Amino acid sequence: MEHDLRILQLLACTRVATPHQLHTWLTPMATDSSTIRKHLRGLAKDGLVAANEKRRPHIWFLTDAGLAEARRAGLAEHRTTTVTGEHVAASPAFAHALAVTDTAIAFGRDLAPDTRFGTALGEVGDWEVEVAHPLGAGGLLIPDAVLHLPVQNLPHVFVELDRATMSLGKLINKVAAYDRYRHYTHRPTGPRPARRAPPDCRTGSPATPEPEQK
Repeated sequence: MEHDLRILQLLACTRVATPHQLHTWLTPMATDSSTIRKHLRGLAKDGLVAANEKRRPHIWFLTDAGLAEARRAGLAEHRTTTVTGEHVAASPAFAHALAVTDTAIAFGRDLAPDTRFGTALGEVGDWEVEVAHPLGAGGLLIPDAVLHLPVQNLPHVFVELDRATMSLGKLINKVAAYDRYRHYTHRPTGPRPARRAPPDCRTGSPATPEPEQK
């Protein structure tokens, strides 16, 4: 049961994984990935996961029901999208997506706990991939991954994974987008709400608001 939940968690946070990646993370002392494959078959029978069998090795992802179950179980509460990994497993970007999964597993497996906060930084459950961040005027910054860290003064970290496949022009645009995001301040649209006066300390009822200066 614990392996089932952890598999759902990894696929909810990184969208795709191979049996070998799950084996590396969950059963590193086992001689092969047979235990992981058994759990994957059970989850697939329950309709929670599926695989793109055209790829070698097979690439596993959550179904819609699997993502809903992961959220119900609190395994990916921070995830902001309802997209499963099916389209990623079938797209030319699958290799990069699997490299991001490798990175998430490496962070969760190899990083020692931070003694200041009593927790490891970058557990698999802290990851979310390809989250769109608005830049204004229709622009978007889409990092490869976001780490939601349990650190008060550093709650989020953007992760970019370079496989030396991005053109120089696209790389320059990506760096420029990060710089724009660093200076971007989101401003809500629509009319400003009327200012509410503080309550009258004698009666507890709102005081008569003063006219706004033009």
